[in-house]
Amino acid sequence: MENKEDLRVKRTRKLLSNALLELLNKESFDKISILDICEKAMVHRTTFYKHFSDKYDLFSYVFKEVCDDIYKRSTENKEFDSTKELYMMLAEIAFDYISENSKILKNMMKSNDNGFLREMFYESIERAIKYLLQETDIKMSVPLKVVSQFYTGGFISLGIWWLDNMDKYKKEDMLKFVDKLIDENSFESE
Repeated sequence: MENKEDLRVKRTRKLLSNALLELLNKESFDKISILDICEKAMVHRTTFYKHFSDKYDLFSYVFKEVCDDIYKRSTENKEFDSTKELYMMLAEIAFDYISENSKILKNMMKSNDNGFLREMFYESIERAIKYLLQETDIKMSVPLKVVSQFYTGGFISLGIWWLDNMDKYKKEDMLKFVDKLIDENSFESE
């Protein structure tokens, strides 16, 4: 019986998550109500509140799932010959994700309270960078926390900027820019 209940919980959370993502394809997070989410998911409002305290709680759940997926993709390959190779792989994953989810991301960024969204992005990207750097044999002359903060800030800013400029630059252009910006020897010891 417990297993069936777990499946029902997973199913309900999946329905609510998908509903939120579908709605984010059409409008900003601020304009989406819990009622909209429930109607889209065909889930009663009381059921929503059994799983989430509010739409921000649901969004956090959805975003954590997305971040976990990005994190898994970024940590699949742990063999890098240089920090540049690592950062280029992360940049490609980030630009792929932005490209695949541009409408949703634009509508998320329209939110008046997007500070919590940026914080979630930031924590996820920094976690992946720190993990990957710790797992490599690459020696660094700069502390890990400094390196991860520096590149996380750069990835976040560049990704948000590209989201607004996708009509001017393709993913391949952005990767070329990142490649030119990253000096392979910047953080390696001599």
